[in-house]
Amino acid sequence: MATLRATVIGSVRTRVAALFGIVLKRGGDVPDDQTLRKLVTFIDETLCPQEMEEPIRPDTPLLELGILDSLKTAILLNFIRDALGVVVPPKDLSARNFKNPAAIAAMVDQLSAAPSR
Repeated sequence: MATLRATVIGSVRTRVAALFGIVLKRGGDVPDDQTLRKLVTFIDETLCPQEMEEPIRPDTPLLELGILDSLKTAILLNFIRDALGVVVPPKDLSARNFKNPAAIAAMVDQLSAAPSR
């Protein structure tokens, strides 16, 4: 029950902020915990090389470590579309948005809160 309440409050907060053009900050955009958990799990289980010893964390540098390449980015974009219901437009395909799972989650949450055009 508490998790559902936190999710609803976080979602409402993000949507209200988007409606009024407010950027939510706490050292950068604050991703929804559920979005971040799903992304970290997917990246860790699907995209990481098996020989990687460290688990994926929100701040793991995906590009620097070579975890994301063009093919794996396409696979990740399909996951974001199919599992999270968010289509990432080409203008948002930048190294800044894909530098780590927390940045990806923040972008996904921002896109999901944006009004449809």
